[in-house]
Amino acid sequence: MTTEELLQKCRKKDRTAWDEFAKRYRHLVAKSVGYKIKTLKTPSSRNEIADIIQDIFLAIWEKDKLDEVKDPATLESWLAIMSINMASNHFKKRSLRHFQDAVSIEKTLTIENRRTTLGEVLT
Repeated sequence: MTTEELLQKCRKKDRTAWDEFAKRYRHLVAKSVGYKIKTLKTPSSRNEIADIIQDIFLAIWEKDKLDEVKDPATLESWLAIMSINMASNHFKKRSLRHFQDAVSIEKTLTIENRRTTLGEVLT
């Protein structure tokens, strides 16, 4: 099946075509995600990487992202760029979650009916 035929069938949500699409381009997506991880120098587990790859294919399916590909000859480039961007977004969200969990040392605490700050407790 040509790339153009595959794209047409995938746009129509043909399950067999989607299986072929995922099989054909999984390595490219994984390589793109790996590239982004390497450039960000961020530790990642195999499970996290697998989740990112799955999220990329899921987003393509659910959000009809293949409609953005006007020329089948550009599919691989488009897919690589999209994968890199989605991996980047994943790690931005992950770092924001960690930042939101942080507690300021100026946070007011009540310990034994006395108000103090976290910084005072730690010193």
